[in-house]
Amino acid sequence: MKLDGVIIGAALAALLASGCVSEAPDEDQVGHVSMKRPASVTYEQIDSGDMKLEPVGELRLTAGTPGVIGIQLTNHGIKDVQIPEWYMVDQYNFAVYYRRLPDDRPVDPAAPYQCYRVKIPFKPRPVHSELQLKPHNRALMTVALPFISELAPGEKAEFQVYVATALMTFKIQTAPFTVMTQ
Repeated sequence: MKLDGVIIGAALAALLASGCVSEAPDEDQVGHVSMKRPASVTYEQIDSGDMKLEPVGELRLTAGTPGVIGIQLTNHGIKDVQIPEWYMVDQYNFAVYYRRLPDDRPVDPAAPYQCYRVKIPFKPRPVHSELQLKPHNRALMTVALPFISELAPGEKAEFQVYVATALMTFKIQTAPFTVMTQ
């Protein structure tokens, strides 16, 4: 019996000395293929030739309240349009350009537009959600007009506005339109 204990002990010692160690695989290595992520994501430029961006719905808003309008992006082409850079938060995709129209004279065509663009936070990182539009389909989004809430309640004003995409890969804008307050 003493001999059996010696044999078991020797076998156990040999097993420990053999160096059988389970090794965790490197996270960047799967087999022999290196899985490295790019430092930044780049998208290719998307042609907006058959696309149209236009306001929809009510353009008469109440002064002193949060102003929100609807914007419609329509694919008039015969091919699908995919925009991988599209953000899930509508406001991150657009910049609003506006100027107040004078009450007593025509607008000066050289008068500058002011720009409103939401600052996209770094943390938490905003989520992209590819926008795909089939031929003759449209997407409806909402866009905030913060200058409406800066007016006194009941103040009448007119603004010339246009909305443009704030994306790096997809550039399109509306024709100028008028927003009135009451």
